[in-house]
Amino acid sequence: MPLTMMGDSRKGTQYDRMAVVTGSTSEGAIVDGLPEALQNHVDSENDKKIAKWVKDKYEKCKSDRGGIQNQWYINLAFYKGDQYVQQIRGKLINTPEIPNRVRLKINKIRPAMRTQVSRMTSQKPTATVLPSSSEDDDILAAEAGESVWEHLSDSEEYQRHLTSACWWASNTGIGYIKTEWDPSFLDEDANDGKGAKGKIKYSAPTPFHVHVPNLLEQNIEDQPFVIHTFTLTLEEVKNQFGDKIPVDKAPTVVSTNEIMETQYLNLKGAQSNAMPDSCLVMEAWIKPGASNLFPKGGLVIVVDDIVAYKSLEGIPHKHRQYPFAKIDDVLSGGYYSTSVIEDLIPLQKEYNRNRSQSVESRNIISKPGFFVQEGAVDISKWRATSGQIIPVKPGFANPVPITYQALPPSHAQDLDNINRDFEDISGQHQVSKGATPSGVTAATAISFLQEQDQSFMAPTYNSIELATQKVARQSLILAVQYWDEPRLIKATGIDQVMSVRYLSRSDIKNGTDIRIEAGSSLPVSKAARNAFFMDLINRGIIPGDKGLELLNLPNMRSYYAIIKVDENQATRENIRLRQTDPMEIMQAREMANQQKMEYLVSVGMVGPDGQPDESMARQDPVIAQLLDKLDRAMMPVNDWDNHEIHIYIHQRFMKSQGFENLDPAIQEEFKKHVEDHKSAQQSAQLTQLMMGGTTGGNPELGGGMPGMPGQESTGQAGEGGQDSGAGNQFSGVEGSTQPVDSAAQ
Repeated sequence: MPLTMMGDSRKGTQYDRMAVVTGSTSEGAIVDGLPEALQNHVDSENDKKIAKWVKDKYEKCKSDRGGIQNQWYINLAFYKGDQYVQQIRGKLINTPEIPNRVRLKINKIRPAMRTQVSRMTSQKPTATVLPSSSEDDDILAAEAGESVWEHLSDSEEYQRHLTSACWWASNTGIGYIKTEWDPSFLDEDANDGKGAKGKIKYSAPTPFHVHVPNLLEQNIEDQPFVIHTFTLTLEEVKNQFGDKIPVDKAPTVVSTNEIMETQYLNLKGAQSNAMPDSCLVMEAWIKPGASNLFPKGGLVIVVDDIVAYKSLEGIPHKHRQYPFAKIDDVLSGGYYSTSVIEDLIPLQKEYNRNRSQSVESRNIISKPGFFVQEGAVDISKWRATSGQIIPVKPGFANPVPITYQALPPSHAQDLDNINRDFEDISGQHQVSKGATPSGVTAATAISFLQEQDQSFMAPTYNSIELATQKVARQSLILAVQYWDEPRLIKATGIDQVMSVRYLSRSDIKNGTDIRIEAGSSLPVSKAARNAFFMDLINRGIIPGDKGLELLNLPNMRSYYAIIKVDENQATRENIRLRQTDPMEIMQAREMANQQKMEYLVSVGMVGPDGQPDESMARQDPVIAQLLDKLDRAMMPVNDWDNHEIHIYIHQRFMKSQGFENLDPAIQEEFKKHVEDHKSAQQSAQLTQLMMGGTTGGNPELGGGMPGMPGQESTGQAGEGGQDSGAGNQFSGVEGSTQPVDSAAQ
């Protein structure tokens, strides 16, 4: 689909409002003192030159890569299964069958390409945003940038578009991911539920639809221009470009064969006499210096020979890059990489020929011909069916079967050689397909063999990571450029807990320098990974329960939910405390201090100056205990809390950078909450000792929880337990998925 622009309420088009966003205009600027009629004439002449330039460049780019594009058709035909074809004048035709000859097709290219695409997309590249400085604001902006990219990649299904681009790269050698701004979309969740216009979206245009002029330049950003072509129906053209399209405009092209022959995608191809049903749209992204018509570069959209949109002030996005991220398969030294299918086609042909010969030989041997004396039998009655009786005339010899020589043993060996060549050329040996080589059982050896196949595709994985990095960086820059209102961002934090908050352009303006971790897109063997963790568990390097969690076994999730219930509860408390408004904490502290002072005055604990004396009051154990209750944190400590785990989870967060960036009032609340857990734990232990018991773990889990320092008693927390004082604003609050604004309210 094309770049989607905004609609203008005055003209009803989707492209004109882009001028408002970019500061450019699709209308020619009126020169001071020049009559309007003459100015319109000048604009019209310029538009004709621009339209001719774009169309000429499109035709030249299409012609220059004609041979490359013909090879793409052959690759797609072999992937599809049309493997008895020949190319005549750029058209693929099926070679006619020879009567009574077997023409078997065993498609080995399709599974090879399916395996390659699976390897290319099995792992999601890991992204990290580098802060622009060590300042707290920039560190927070980097964290926000990571959250925005994670949200966009999930909500806009980046992985699905990446899979499509990798499929094209596997079959043709090159794939694309396009990052664009869609201002016509209404984001109803943005701006605290009030809604906002526009969104960032991704697509995967085919290599047939993207044209570049310099076939020797590998980097797409070093191309002088990039033309994205597509076809739209006349109705779609008029809807998107409004009064730029004449009323009497007629279709000019056949959509199914203008840009590519869709029959190679198992779609119905156009007939030779098909009538035009669409218009050709050429979207030209131009860098400065490509032509004197565009001294600053820009974006021009031409429908057939009509300039429907133009922005001549440079590429309209602040990143100033083409919105296309390129993925290469087998590097060729030029712009267009090649596909491994080109090397597999000769093997596929030979494999089909050998298998066909095997079937022919079997058919002949199973139903041989006969030597018959002339006149011995009535040939018209010979049916060659099982159990048929054929009368032989007296005096003539019986028919004798013709003896055929079986295929030589080298024939089977040739098939084995072809299969090995398939594995070597495609880089897909047994370990890449899930099978273990005979005699190899060690996990380390299996991992080594898999790494050998993965290193075969290292340039491809590197291309995927660079493309993802470009898409992610452009996405964040587009968010800074176009997000006028706060957007609802859903992301998973370090603790694998969903975080929901509103972010705007100001939150990420210094957090757009995103990097993809090198090697993060490489496929990982689950068997080798599990064997590695089991080895660490057996050696005692990691505790058993943590190792079991790292194995990430799908059937163990219900068990994880049981053993991690206390950790999840403590993590939710961390989220609620992080999202608390510091002003509420300060007000609650002032109220508690006021209650404390009033209580001290009421019980006569005042000094010579008539002011409450807390040090005097704490000499009385009963009063000291009541004062401690007023000093407790706002987050309650419950009788059923597993204090040991809560302390561990809270303190683990308190050692993180996220805690260091919190307001001091919130940091103080964390400290008070941990102290309350420690007091409750000591009180529970003291109660157990007084009752003659021992400290144990949760009986439902069979005792203590491995990997933790210890376990609390299942007894009551006593005086150090729950404080059900009224006015605690944390009671009954579900904060694990609340936005910051909601928590603040």
